[in-house]
Amino acid sequence: MRGPHGKTTMKNADIVKVSAYWKSGADLSMPIFIRRLITVGRKDAHQIPMTALPMFGFMFLSSGEVLLDIGGVPLLLGRGQMLLIPPQTPFAVKYYLDSVGFTGGFRESFLKDPSHPVLREPSFSVNSFDEGTMSLLSEVFSRILGAYPDDTSYMRSAVDFIMAHLRPDDSLHGNSIATLFIDRVFDRTRTLGDVSGYAREMGISPDILNKIVHKYSTHSCMEWIEIARMAMSRQLLSETHLSVAQVSYAVGIEDPSYFSRFFRKREGLSPTQFRRMQSKKS
Repeated sequence: MRGPHGKTTMKNADIVKVSAYWKSGADLSMPIFIRRLITVGRKDAHQIPMTALPMFGFMFLSSGEVLLDIGGVPLLLGRGQMLLIPPQTPFAVKYYLDSVGFTGGFRESFLKDPSHPVLREPSFSVNSFDEGTMSLLSEVFSRILGAYPDDTSYMRSAVDFIMAHLRPDDSLHGNSIATLFIDRVFDRTRTLGDVSGYAREMGISPDILNKIVHKYSTHSCMEWIEIARMAMSRQLLSETHLSVAQVSYAVGIEDPSYFSRFFRKREGLSPTQFRRMQSKKS
C-alpha cells in the first residue's frame, strides 16, 4: 500500500475479513472511512446483518467477486467494478470470493464538488472499468488508505477524482439474472436444485441461463451449484451432529458414497476427516 508520498505501509486493522463493514463508533463519526478488502477463497458473510450507512458506501474490486443484497436486489460485483450505494440504502454482503479491493464510505459534505451526476442517482450504481483505469483507481484507493485519517486535503481531492470517473448510466443491471440465480443457489431456505429447475423458475432455457451466468461471473451454473453444495456441506459438518448420510441428503445428493467422493475431491479430506479436524479447532 502506498501513502500519498509513495511510502509503502500495511495496517492489519485495515484488512476486511468476514466482519462488520466498519468500526461503528470511530468510522461513522468520520467524514470518510476506508478499509482494504482481502479474502482468500469463499467466505460466507451471513452473520453480518442487513444495514444502512448514513453516508455513501462504496466497494471497488481489483479481483474476485462479492455477492450483495441491496434493498432486496441481488448484485454480483466483479473484477474491475465499483459499487456506489446512496445513504440510508439497506444492503448486506452474502459472500466474498477471492475478493481484493477497497470498501468504505464518505459523506457528501466531504467532497469539494458534490455536483457529480452519479451522486444524484436514487439507487445504487455499478461502474465497470478497463484494465488501465482499474489499475489507476486501485492506486488512488491505496493512496487514500495511506493518507487516512490525517491527510484530509489529499483524501478529499482523491475521492473527487474517483467520483469524476463514475457514470450514472453505466449500472450493470444486465447481470440481474445471473445474480438472481446465484442468490437462489445460496439461499439456505431452499433445497439445492439443478440447472434446468432454476432455468424453469426464471422462464428461460438452461442454455441461455448458462450463457448469462458465465458472462457475468467466473463460473458456470453447475460450478456455482457445486460451490454452494460444498459451502453447505462444510457448515453442516462443522455446526451440526447430522450423520454424513444426513448431510448428503440435505445438500441434494441421494447417494452418501458419491457424496463422500464428491467432498473428498474438492476438500482433500473425507467428510469424517473434515468434521474431526473442525472439532479439534473448536
